[in-house]
Amino acid sequence: MICFVPLCAIAVISVSGVFFSLYAIVPFVLAIFVSIALLFEYWKVKNNHLIITEEAIYITNRFNITKKHLLDYKKCTIEIERSLKRGGGIWLKFYDKSGTLLLKYEDILNIPTMYGGKLLPWGEAIKSLQIPIVDKKDIYNLW
Repeated sequence: MICFVPLCAIAVISVSGVFFSLYAIVPFVLAIFVSIALLFEYWKVKNNHLIITEEAIYITNRFNITKKHLLDYKKCTIEIERSLKRGGGIWLKFYDKSGTLLLKYEDILNIPTMYGGKLLPWGEAIKSLQIPIVDKKDIYNLW
């Protein structure tokens, strides 16, 4: 939210500058574009949820729309990969027994504890599913 203050200031300055020069349109358009991108990222952090039940997996996207994926998590394996798009977060990929990718979920905020430390509550919840967890890159050697 702090990022919106300077972007709004740039947008206001650019609007007033449009009357004097057309070159002020570029910072205005750029400020609007960056504001929209920041808003989408904020929504993703705020609304991104994963709920696993016996009969389905529910994923809420950045627009607060929940999708229901009908699959039995007990017949799946989870592959954990680090998110390359951001500094933190992980990918959870659900595969069936034949190795077919069923579902992919990116969690931006939660990560399992690294280097043999005590598991965080989120990591305990994933481990309590009691299904195989695959970590090919050995990012989280505790699992």
